[in-house]
Amino acid sequence: MLSLRNSNPLTTMAFRSAPKTNLSTDSPESLFADIKSKQIPGLLTQQGDVLREYVSKFVNSRDLAAQLPTGSGKTLVALLIGEWRRLTRQERVVYLCPTNQLVHQVTDQAQSSYGLDVVPFTGSRANYTVFDKTRYTREHSAICTTSRSGNLTTLGSGLRQCFQRLESFAKL
Repeated sequence: MLSLRNSNPLTTMAFRSAPKTNLSTDSPESLFADIKSKQIPGLLTQQGDVLREYVSKFVNSRDLAAQLPTGSGKTLVALLIGEWRRLTRQERVVYLCPTNQLVHQVTDQAQSSYGLDVVPFTGSRANYTVFDKTRYTREHSAICTTSRSGNLTTLGSGLRQCFQRLESFAKL
């Protein structure tokens, strides 16, 4: 927006701020309950239990590991914790996957089933779009691969590479 006063031009630029959420941020559970675009009716009992335990005991922990049986919804639990922390603490969130295929699977699941808007990052940083970089730096969680090989033994170096790729444009 540009405004002129008398003969002395005053230039004003309007920047879009990150949108405010109308979602409950009392807990990851209440956040999920408020998401209208989700395609599943609610959390499984064990998912709710893990989220409540996280809030009551581990919310200030730097590191967290949760163990759930196969098929019990670990992906949703992790995504909800990340989204809740992003909204309540303004933290950047990165969900790491060992392969590009899993990045795309988790992204699709987050968006189509859970109603969470996330940004996938795979491959070379040179291929990341300005649009996706901006979405991540302003208001979205990222899902990214840990390494090109997908070998879990390279998790440490893959984690460093992922953060380096994302933080290099987060400073823009």
